[in-house]
Amino acid sequence: LRGDRVLLRCDACPSEVWVYLNGQAAGYQRHGSLPFEMDLGDAFRPGQTNELLIAVRDWIAYSPANQERVRNGQPVIFKDGMLDICDYPEFTGLGPTAPLRLEARPAVSVDDVAIVTSVRQKQLTLVYRLLNTAPCAQTATLSTRILAAGRPVKTLRAQTVSLPAGSNQVITLEQSWKHPRYWSPADPHVYVLETTLTTPA
Repeated sequence: LRGDRVLLRCDACPSEVWVYLNGQAAGYQRHGSLPFEMDLGDAFRPGQTNELLIAVRDWIAYSPANQERVRNGQPVIFKDGMLDICDYPEFTGLGPTAPLRLEARPAVSVDDVAIVTSVRQKQLTLVYRLLNTAPCAQTATLSTRILAAGRPVKTLRAQTVSLPAGSNQVITLEQSWKHPRYWSPADPHVYVLETTLTTPA
């Protein structure tokens, strides 16, 4: 597992989470019942044994009053003094309740994408956020296609962008679409968005 960035991806780990890798603090997450990821930085050792420690706290993460009771050796009072919403997964167990995995990513990557469709304007809008974690500026080309049953039906114009070191940049792509095939219960047709991000070798 080698790459410019190695991330820990967790689908769920209620409700307050601290992660340590090889003795170094790697990250902290609250509301761990939703998927999250952490950049492990330089603590990850490719090709070697790595020690991953995960510390979790249950629903009292949202109750300072109960945290004080625990410190004083007193029994907790269910849901007393809650400062945030606490959903049911926090009560059913501790620790990872869904798969954990490591992912290697290049320094330049797609950090997020929003797909906006307009039937009235007959237009497709894609809003990308590109991320550059490298210590120097990078140039990247963003190419996008829309597929139906594995075959391309729309190709948006490629864009080349310059990303300063340690930055993110939002790129918006727009494409008119006169006659798309709409989804319906009788015709549950779906399209697939294919994105390619390339950097000079």
